[in-house]
Amino acid sequence: MSARIQTTLGQLTDCENRSRRDWRDFARLWSEIKEDWQDQRRTRFEDEHLAPIPVSLNRLSAVLTELRDVLQTAEQDLRDRNQE
Repeated sequence: MSARIQTTLGQLTDCENRSRRDWRDFARLWSEIKEDWQDQRRTRFEDEHLAPIPVSLNRLSAVLTELRDVLQTAEQDLRDRNQE
């Protein structure tokens, strides 16, 4: 695999890992904050703005996995063509 593709794949993995780590950090902090914010506005904020985030992160993860697979396949195809 070329160094450029390896770098790109590494960057995609880093991006995904950072997103998940940052979300976990935020969720931990949010659980502390929401103990002091007990009203309907907090519930509405969670429902409207926070609840969709894990689903979006899962979609992002799936798309990044698919993109990594496509890049690896393309790299392999190019390598095979060059060997012919």
